[in-house]
Amino acid sequence: MPTRSFYFYGDDRTKILVRLREWQNVFVKKFPEGEIIEREATKNNLSELGEIFQQVFSAGLFSQPQFLIIKNLFALGRENKEIIDYFLKYALPQTATVVFIEDDEPTLSLQKKIKDKVELEEFSLPKDKDLEKWLLALGKANGLSVSEIQQLQTAAGEGAALYQTQLPALALMKKYLSWSEILNIYFPKEIPEEMFPFLDGLKGRQILATLKAFNSFVLDDSTLIWLGGFIIWQANMLRLASLTKSDKKNLAEMAKDLKMKSTFPVESSGRSLALWPAKDIEALQLAGWTLLKKVKETKGEPAAYLHQIIMDFCR
Repeated sequence: MPTRSFYFYGDDRTKILVRLREWQNVFVKKFPEGEIIEREATKNNLSELGEIFQQVFSAGLFSQPQFLIIKNLFALGRENKEIIDYFLKYALPQTATVVFIEDDEPTLSLQKKIKDKVELEEFSLPKDKDLEKWLLALGKANGLSVSEIQQLQTAAGEGAALYQTQLPALALMKKYLSWSEILNIYFPKEIPEEMFPFLDGLKGRQILATLKAFNSFVLDDSTLIWLGGFIIWQANMLRLASLTKSDKKNLAEMAKDLKMKSTFPVESSGRSLALWPAKDIEALQLAGWTLLKKVKETKGEPAAYLHQIIMDFCR
């Protein structure tokens, strides 16, 4: 793998996390024995960061490969000068990768200073009129109408841009639900209290708790639609959480970016990730879609299928 140094910046944290994960996967595939180091730069830990940089840059041919992620180092201003000078002065070992993550675009003078050492990449969300145009184009690409995108933007506010990762799933759900039903699942005015024990039990793969909640439901079509939608929603929360490797701070940032009223859904999903291999997350989402299909087509006894979902995933 060629020597790599990156400078990611912008307010689209979702895309930054996705790109970061892509390069981490490249690194891990090339160096399975490698180490991933992640730090948030503050005035109080610059000494530690300096030691980490020296460790990474002085690594020999047979040293452990390292993938270093540093957040907000350049935002510290002059206090970072010693570390930046060290980074610019020495060649990065072939087995190392360094990724800087910043909120703001580097100044022209800084770009000139670092251009030969890092690859700059911007991840910014469209704003104002550009946001609306961008959303309409993205929605059209996913089979959504102008009216549906406008309703989504009204429901999600500024956070609509970050639902780019959700639009394909939303479009697929249209096969089984009306657009108003979908928006009510993703942006509910209130959630029935009995949903929480069910979701907590399912997320924690606890069969007794999930079955107890299941037995408390009046399983009419309306409730089954809610349950199918929330199963899909929970799978999406697990997928989003998986992008952050269960890092609590990143999970909270993700929830904030998605304009959620509470960070709890993503953070709690992150705490459950050890129970959910990627293949099971995909299977759970498929099960939610299948349940919706059975309800809408009035085939296959959807209540019995929901019971089977619980038995399959809570074991």
